[in-house]
Amino acid sequence: MAQEHSTPPRLRIEDLQVGSSMPDRRVGPITQEHLIRFAGAGGDFNRFHYDAEFVRSRGFDNIFAQGLFTAGILGQTLASWAGPDLLRKLKVRFAEPVWLGDELTISARVTRAYTTEAGPLWADLDCVVTSSGGRQVLTGSATVGAAI
Repeated sequence: MAQEHSTPPRLRIEDLQVGSSMPDRRVGPITQEHLIRFAGAGGDFNRFHYDAEFVRSRGFDNIFAQGLFTAGILGQTLASWAGPDLLRKLKVRFAEPVWLGDELTISARVTRAYTTEAGPLWADLDCVVTSSGGRQVLTGSATVGAAI
């Protein structure tokens, strides 16, 4: 994956409340090598992700990342923070392309926390991936917590 500039600490469900946030994670800059490796892993060899001449012939300025590359960075960030056993659901919406050279900031904020008499169970999060230029390139939601 892309170079990581910070690693969020592991989640403690009991610390989550509406408005609390996952520590931001910064990734990048995104390179063509990242996209080629991702294409090899996922089988997405669309020329928009590696052939600059082709991309320009189609009216784009440069190569851009696969949407699932960005979603994967978000998912990996949430799983690292919460633990893979606590990430229950992830939904994403691709808003804008991620261009070569972009540095990404991944953030998530608690919008709803679920508790019982036994204690905290899980939380819903709003998630955003923003490029170094301030563009929201991906938005989404996630649920973290104990199995239901």
